[in-house]
Amino acid sequence: MVGNPRLVIIAIINVLAAVTGSVLVMECLVTHLMPVSIFTPPFLIAVVLSMSIDYALFLLSRFQKETAAGAAAAEAMAISLSTSGRIVAQAGVILACCFACLLMTPVQLVSAMGAGGLVAVAVAMAANLTLTPALILGTRPTFWISKPNAPCRPCRQCRPCRQAPEGDAEAPGDEELHDSMPSSDMLGFTPALPQGSSTAKIFHSIGEEFGYEVLFPTTIGLVAPAEVNLEAWRLQACKALQEIGEEVYRSDFTSSTFMSEVIIDGKCLAVDVAGSLLKWWQTNGQEGTVAYIDYPLNPLSIDGQRWTKSLQRAVEDHHRGRWYVHGYGPLLSSQSGEIREFFPYLVVATVCAVLLISICFTRSVLWSLRALLCLFWMLAVLWCLSSLVFPEGLYYIVPSMMLPFLVGVALDYDIFYTEAVLEECNGGLPVKKAGIKALEKTANIITAAG
Repeated sequence: MVGNPRLVIIAIINVLAAVTGSVLVMECLVTHLMPVSIFTPPFLIAVVLSMSIDYALFLLSRFQKETAAGAAAAEAMAISLSTSGRIVAQAGVILACCFACLLMTPVQLVSAMGAGGLVAVAVAMAANLTLTPALILGTRPTFWISKPNAPCRPCRQCRPCRQAPEGDAEAPGDEELHDSMPSSDMLGFTPALPQGSSTAKIFHSIGEEFGYEVLFPTTIGLVAPAEVNLEAWRLQACKALQEIGEEVYRSDFTSSTFMSEVIIDGKCLAVDVAGSLLKWWQTNGQEGTVAYIDYPLNPLSIDGQRWTKSLQRAVEDHHRGRWYVHGYGPLLSSQSGEIREFFPYLVVATVCAVLLISICFTRSVLWSLRALLCLFWMLAVLWCLSSLVFPEGLYYIVPSMMLPFLVGVALDYDIFYTEAVLEECNGGLPVKKAGIKALEKTANIITAAG
């Protein structure tokens, strides 16, 4: 795509340097500032790879164009940095700010993803804007400049000859596209595991064989108030559990599903169960126990999430002391609710960051509004396609995690194409011809980067 195989060496070096640098920076952050989840490193690698390749293609394609026009290496690099380098800086700053917005997310899993994306974009941008000029100008500049090809004889139509374009890849047919789409027949998991996947089959077989309450146990932590009569609190806690069993929306869920030191089979216990594994624990002068819920319902299913939320509301209304609903199902429900509430603020913060940074770089409010309009159109199309391909919904962290990345990539290509249009317009072409000419110059690069 850059027209010179030697320049690919620089792109590879940039990618390796960006990956190494981002991993080292993230290691320092993890050691001294914040913990991250196991999903952050692969996400960081994916972002730094994609952005490094994008930025390298933008810079090297412009450098190749200028040297092909007869410019010296230093002059070509100066022009590349003032044009494509500006694009890289603008797109990188916007994307970094979008990832920084994720740091405000109340869910640590998503905020850690934001930190990883921020580090990846910053390192990729710095590597391309500094390492590329250093490699070209610090070595033998003539090595990176491709020699002009020998002129060929003109064609019969007396037009300048050119290489025959490669055949366009055949668009996938409707049948192939249909086969590549996941089946809408899901297991009911909130993460939308396809029925044919090995992970879904394992979860399904274990849940059906041993019960989903064994696979994804849900418990209630009961902490008695300080300096309270334990026997009186035991009776109050038992009655509260009985009321909770009646108020949860499913008719077959009763207090008989609770098992603890205060209630068994729906009946209150006046004394401790001798030899029971359900022991009381004591900390900071307070005593408590755990109520296990023996209820055969998958807490990750849609119906299971409704049951979890109903249980959480009932516990909030009837707790005596400090009570906690614990388990992967309740955790998933709470985190998805927090992200859902935060998502509108994330969208507003992202739009403001895009608008302000675009105005600072372009000094044009109209251009920035046009970029936002194109961005909203692309996001709307993507949302419709996602709803079509994933009818059961996406994993709850995906929309908030991918919004900054999608915004950055979309604006990345938009800025690259728009700058080419403006350059052609400044050369004297009308707007329509400038748009077509710019598309001819940038389409291959955008396609390769994508």
